[in-house]
Amino acid sequence: HEPPPHGLITRMVTPALGKVHESASRADAGERLMQAALAVARYRAAENKYPERLDQLVPKFLPYVPVDPFSGEPLRLKARGKGCLLYSVG
Repeated sequence: HEPPPHGLITRMVTPALGKVHESASRADAGERLMQAALAVARYRAAENKYPERLDQLVPKFLPYVPVDPFSGEPLRLKARGKGCLLYSVG
């Protein structure tokens, strides 16, 4: 029995690994967004307003600004009327 052509297994497995990485990144982003959302809610309860930037939550409500696993940059926060939008680029 002849071994498979060089790289065949790698070519077969690589797409699946990409999907695993994306799924793990989404899970990480979700967890980090939840932590930041809870900190935003605590900030709002204490200050009676939403923060304009996530760094306003450090260190009282968060130990550091969570990093977006998709961009390597901080998660994003945008003021929206009387609320705010917290998101990941992924």
